[in-house]
Amino acid sequence: MNFWKMTVCASALISAGILGCSDSSPTEEVAGGVTDIGNSLAYSGSVVDAEGSVVASARVVAYYDSWNQASILDSVVTTTDENGKFEIQVDSGVSFVLYASHGSECGYAKFDALQSKQKISIGNRKNLTSSVEGKSDGFMRVVGNNAKALLHEDGSFEFRELPPGDISLVYVEDETPTARLDFTTTGSERKLDIPALGMWNANMNWLTISDPRYYTGAAFGGINVFVPTGIKLPEEPKEPEDTTDVEPADTNSIRLHLDGDAVVRNNDNTVADSVNYVEGISGKGIVLAAGQYIDLGTIDPCAGDFTISIWTNWNGLTEYSYQTEGYQASTYPMGGFQGYQAGTNPVEGGYQGVTYPTSFSPYQVLFAQRSYWSDSTSRFQMQYDPTLKALTVVSNGLDMATGHVWLGGLTTNTWTFLTLKYKDGKLFFYVNGELASNPMGVVFVPKEVAEPVPFRIGGTELSYDTWNGAIDEVTIDMFARSDEWIKAEYEKFAK
Repeated sequence: MNFWKMTVCASALISAGILGCSDSSPTEEVAGGVTDIGNSLAYSGSVVDAEGSVVASARVVAYYDSWNQASILDSVVTTTDENGKFEIQVDSGVSFVLYASHGSECGYAKFDALQSKQKISIGNRKNLTSSVEGKSDGFMRVVGNNAKALLHEDGSFEFRELPPGDISLVYVEDETPTARLDFTTTGSERKLDIPALGMWNANMNWLTISDPRYYTGAAFGGINVFVPTGIKLPEEPKEPEDTTDVEPADTNSIRLHLDGDAVVRNNDNTVADSVNYVEGISGKGIVLAAGQYIDLGTIDPCAGDFTISIWTNWNGLTEYSYQTEGYQASTYPMGGFQGYQAGTNPVEGGYQGVTYPTSFSPYQVLFAQRSYWSDSTSRFQMQYDPTLKALTVVSNGLDMATGHVWLGGLTTNTWTFLTLKYKDGKLFFYVNGELASNPMGVVFVPKEVAEPVPFRIGGTELSYDTWNGAIDEVTIDMFARSDEWIKAEYEKFAK
């Protein structure tokens, strides 16, 4: 259902989704909870919170305003009853937007003629940042709000404490409203970072976002953007051409934006019931719950050269855990250990007798190509080693001669771009687009396996291997990328 469409009266006008109706003839009650009374219209509805519960004693305001005005003209106020219901009379022939507030929560709603009763949802205020391409003066306003956000020299602007809900964001130049972007906020994010806004070529009264994912209807970036009828959507942006090196086509690549395009499973291989989507480096990212991982089937990057890139905002080491699975006499999985049972000593090749460590600080796995931690099905793994306090790559069990590579440390609580490239039998490691390992490369031999094994991101079949932090924008190329491409990929999303 599209709340920009209405059928209340023959002369109904839609202006950025806000009602304007000039027919003042008496009518019976119609869809939308509207009754024509003389030269005014009575609208009824309810106010609800984020959980859908009705809100009593909420303040409801009809602001006489529209996108082609520079400010609010007037307003009408009422209050919800004990059942969260309201009725408000508005002059016919005016455009308006509804606003409700109760305590610290508030929200906007545009009139929807197809609803039997108008509903206004309230929630926490949000900060909104964006910019207008090619503009260095003027200001932005929101219909139904007196606040103005002046444009800086680079076209950027910011709204603080903006009510959520149905928003008409208007660019005003020389005191004249020029164009707008209509959207509905979604989710609980307190900050909306919208990409730069441009002008539609076909209709200069609309602002546009060049990234087509904002128009998918999937609440990308915390908003649902309204698409005007007859307007062609922006096309998917093409990858920047790398003229410094000839590389295979992207058909040999896997790209995950992690905004709903990935399969998340639990460590028992069942599909996860819920996924924690958070603000990513671009749109949404994912924080995996303990025991979850992203499943990529049995792809095999180690069949030849490869490049694996990922953005992560790492939260650091996890607390020690008690061992409950995975140990046999004289063997141990690829994990960091702390503490042993009294009277026992580790020996070469494993642990003496059948004794086990009492607790351990688990590895956090970023990528793993294995069925289980045992040598026979462990082909390749990139992880954070709590003992070495560094990112490492392991294969072939713990064969230090060919299967264990120290990469380097990792910064916490900041978005970092990590790239691992394998070319001609050697590994190269990049941090934020810059080579951070030996420029000559480090010899690495992936373990040969008898049959295909799963490739996973952010965890493994062991519940305690989960990566501790947000991940976003994963790229797996079945070939070695150039240094120039890796640098450009970092700069694409760097903030």
